Amino acid sequence: MKASHQLTTIASTGLATQDLPRLPLDIQREVLRSSVLSHQDLATCCRISRDLLDYVRVQLYRHIKVVCVKICLPDDDGNEEATYRYEYSTNSFQAMYTLFAHAHLGKLVRSLEFTVVETDDERISLISTTRNDTARTFTSLAPGVVSLDFRDYDWPVEEYLPVLSSVASSLEEVSVQDLDENVCEALARSTKLRTLKVDTIDSEVPEDLLATLSASLVEISINSRPQCPPILVNAAAGTIRKVTLPMLSIPVLFQTKLAALVKLTILIEDHSFNELYRTFSSQKLWWTNYKEAESLEIVTLSWSGYDCTALHSEEFLLGLNEGLFCRHLKRINFLGRLPLERLVKSIGMLPATPPVRELGYEGYDDEEMELEIIRSLCNLAGIEFFPMAS
Repeated sequence: MKASHQLTTIASTGLATQDLPRLPLDIQREVLRSSVLSHQDLATCCRISRDLLDYVRVQLYRHIKVVCVKICLPDDDGNEEATYRYEYSTNSFQAMYTLFAHAHLGKLVRSLEFTVVETDDERISLISTTRNDTARTFTSLAPGVVSLDFRDYDWPVEEYLPVLSSVASSLEEVSVQDLDENVCEALARSTKLRTLKVDTIDSEVPEDLLATLSASLVEISINSRPQCPPILVNAAAGTIRKVTLPMLSIPVLFQTKLAALVKLTILIEDHSFNELYRTFSSQKLWWTNYKEAESLEIVTLSWSGYDCTALHSEEFLLGLNEGLFCRHLKRINFLGRLPLERLVKSIGMLPATPPVRELGYEGYDDEEMELEIIRSLCNLAGIEFFPMAS
């Protein structure tokens, strides 16, 4: 922690490294690799340390967030539909200029994230562009890119599809808003794809395309309903290690045995549970496969809103008979909510040697009394409690 603070101080104040106690170079690099220095701090480190220059550059250019500014144009003709123009943000234009002028830096880029911010401030004077040109430009300047993120809702499929087609063969990770047939066809060209993150999957996508796409996936994340297509999981059953799905899709996930699954994140949706309660019966085949997923170490329950109680879902997942606390897990995480009453009952009934070793929590508002109750319960049960900063 002291080393990280020292590097942050160097970066934010511009102090020369020779004026401060000197850490061994390998320790400085390790601190840089594991710390949360800002983009600006990393850039400053590049300027003040020749020893760290090459190493810090790798961290600095590994991920670039490309931002387009969407400006609503005034309507003088009485048209009902608004018109817009797109411009690079200042930082994104500077990044483009740097990559254009220094090709060796472009080779360091591994991840590109494309997003749009909207404004009606006409005083902004930037460089006009289109979303298509922006995506084409940055992917051409980053020949080593292996990860693309197009989940922004203002980046429609017709804009990023040409980009996927041109770099698909080398992609390892893709994040898109909607996975439709055209995107599947573009991504299916990659034999290296390991991570797929989508909001929704078009029900019209042919199963053979989904099977081809998912054959070597290690991570799948689907954030919205409808249910996950079974073929997507079945084709990746032998390799999949990390999954994020709405609760509605959990029975679909475990229709097959997942011997390699290590991390499971469940997006809690109580209305889904109520609609299809019978789907979650513990007598179903999926429940057997779930219990036999012996590699599963970490289960995260994620609530999307402040007032989402999801009582029925909690009862099923944290029940006293065959819930999460009854299976051997390294850790259970709670994101967005601590179901206090349910946890008190579940933890209170644990044996002297609890199956679960750790409990983590990241909330919107940390209620100190609530945290102390859970901390005390965990201490009594022999479970380590980790309140995490949101």
